[in-house]
Amino acid sequence: MLFGDGAGAVILGPTTDGKRGVLSTHIFADGRHAEKLWVDGPGLAHDPYVSVQMLERGLHRAVMEGREVFKFASVKMPESIAVALEANGLTPADIRLLVPHQANLRILEMVQKTVGLRDDQVYVNIQKYGNTTAASIPIALDEALAEGRLRRGELLVLTAFGSGFTWGSAAIRW
Repeated sequence: MLFGDGAGAVILGPTTDGKRGVLSTHIFADGRHAEKLWVDGPGLAHDPYVSVQMLERGLHRAVMEGREVFKFASVKMPESIAVALEANGLTPADIRLLVPHQANLRILEMVQKTVGLRDDQVYVNIQKYGNTTAASIPIALDEALAEGRLRRGELLVLTAFGSGFTWGSAAIRW
């Protein structure tokens, strides 16, 4: 199974505790590689937005060059984690839990190894659902919290890689 179906959201609110909250977010993009992971249509680049011809040509289907995606994600996700840690004067040892986008188990293993994290510092559930794309982090975070893997005041780091090529991270003091 490659892709799963799911939905999730994380709602953040203000805190009066100055030691908790979103410490930083970091987003990146490199559109030169957009066609290696994307869906061409429907989209605003087309007029009309969607057409029978577009559907007949299969432009509504995802296109992915798996090896290129793997190479980029395996490098860019750890880099974005490093940026988040550096921005906050932290080290990988400070991370209580990394919740990465659950795209591919081999990518997750590479990210863990590159950053130098133990198994207990990384939440992985791709084996249960497949790649639920944008829902994967909210689903994994909910499960991690239900399992008691993260407590108030601990450092949570999120990272993702996606179409277009886009990637990013967030450091959160839970």
